[in-house]
Amino acid sequence: MRAKQQAGPQAKKGKQREAKDFDGAYEAAKHVSTEGWCGIPISAFRSAMISACRMVGFKMTIAKMSVFIDPDGYDRVDGTGLVRITRGEPKYVGHPVRNQTGVVDVRPRPMWSEGWEASVRLRWDAEQPRPSSRSSPRSSSTRATKQRPRPRPAPAGAFYLCAWTI
Repeated sequence: MRAKQQAGPQAKKGKQREAKDFDGAYEAAKHVSTEGWCGIPISAFRSAMISACRMVGFKMTIAKMSVFIDPDGYDRVDGTGLVRITRGEPKYVGHPVRNQTGVVDVRPRPMWSEGWEASVRLRWDAEQPRPSSRSSPRSSSTRATKQRPRPRPAPAGAFYLCAWTI
């Protein structure tokens, strides 16, 4: 299939097609910063954190106003904020996919092997409400439960910053 797409125009019935540039498509699939390093769009991390709110019963609309990712740089094509991939090199992979019409196509993509790393810097608004503690259906009023200590309140207008490596 790849050889057929690379061949380009053929004397067959139907529309004449341009030859597919697999290397160009591979490079176009990377998110490369203005400084030349590869990264992950910050929206991917933020969306994952907001989506995780479903699991703990926290309102996603409040999370959208409360959590932010600080970019390490910006995409050279569209200016999207990026988190830098600090360890690992991309490898070329060509995966068969189905187009909207159902036709199989080969799409080249960069893939990082096991062991890649990125340091994500997270900011959140300390004044936003926290999820309320809910009583478990198993607990009864006669059983004593251990309470967690309450965190200290944040100063007014505070944003916390942390970083973790994935």
